[in-house]
Amino acid sequence: MLRNMWPISIVNPDEIVQYRTSSYLKRQTEAATMPSSAELMRRLDEFARQNPKSRTSKALKAKEISLEALAEAISQTCSFAEPSSLENPKGLRQWGDDVRQWYLSEFQADRQRQMEARSYDDQGTSVQTITMKVLGIPAYFSRQVENLCLKLEEQGLIVDQTQDSRSLIFKAPLKPDLVQAAEIPAVITFVRNEAAEKLWKGEGTFKVAGRRILAVNPAANPPISFKMRPKKENMGRVGILAEVAQLLMLNDSSTGDICEIYRQLCLKQGLAIIDLIPNAGMTVNLPPKRNLPPKKVFAAVGIETVNQNREVDWIATCSSLEAADIVLQAFDRHGKDRAGVTLGLVSENDKILKWFSVQMEATALHKNMKNAVRQEGTAMATGAEMLEVLPK
Repeated sequence: MLRNMWPISIVNPDEIVQYRTSSYLKRQTEAATMPSSAELMRRLDEFARQNPKSRTSKALKAKEISLEALAEAISQTCSFAEPSSLENPKGLRQWGDDVRQWYLSEFQADRQRQMEARSYDDQGTSVQTITMKVLGIPAYFSRQVENLCLKLEEQGLIVDQTQDSRSLIFKAPLKPDLVQAAEIPAVITFVRNEAAEKLWKGEGTFKVAGRRILAVNPAANPPISFKMRPKKENMGRVGILAEVAQLLMLNDSSTGDICEIYRQLCLKQGLAIIDLIPNAGMTVNLPPKRNLPPKKVFAAVGIETVNQNREVDWIATCSSLEAADIVLQAFDRHGKDRAGVTLGLVSENDKILKWFSVQMEATALHKNMKNAVRQEGTAMATGAEMLEVLPK
């Protein structure tokens, strides 16, 4: 009777192994599958009906864009985060050969330089570790740390454990009653191995709950960095980037995917940005209570969220002060190229760009960076080469 329970021959070990292992590839394929165009349009239609005040709903009702055109723009935008684009970045295709090679070498050198690699002695054994900030982790894992560690371990990523404590810290507290966050970044220390190095260098594809995770610099405010946000003059259009994030998530993009998309869109505009990541949270005003002074609290916030008329800020990093000087100049629409910097959906359709793109502004985060950039004056020769790759 026991023999009849097996759907395969129990006397053939090879067949048993093939039967058992076939489910692994099946699960990976299912997790990686993107929704079809028809499914994406169905999700868009549902999103528009559930959010009648959204730009998506208004644009469709005005018949300025169609569901098909919007779905095509979302798919085109998501393609910037595909593995093939990570190996041969789409954002660099308009760059000259020399400056493209310069950027790729700067990116790899920065990854190597910023790698927080340490070692410690564990009962006579030297353990090497790497610390990084990981984006794209679903927020509910903040209450399921062991489950998260197991899912990472299945992919070769071993979270370091010392004195019965996991080396994993979520960067902002969840306050779902105040502000929503679908995903939450975490600073994780991994045992240094091939998988951890690939995650850090962006060479492999690692996923949690079917969505790609991305490793970035663990520092809160890296030394050569600046803050990006939609321009203040766009206050009447608050929430464009947040809604774009929601549209990309309808196509199963994670926060890590969207960070990579926005970084490559910056590259597409000639900006040599190494990392582009959202702030982990924001300071939220608590509802006033009788006879008590107003209070504020720091809470996790998702890139798809608008809270108290604000969107999440983005932190961009460059590999050098010279590169940062050139990048910051590009945000000035009254500067040499007068193009400015925009983020949003990618499309050749002007109507989609009108509804789903926004001008950005930038502010240096550190006084020493501001002073150094100011002393640099005008762009150097390398800067002139970089500005030549800006789209006309």
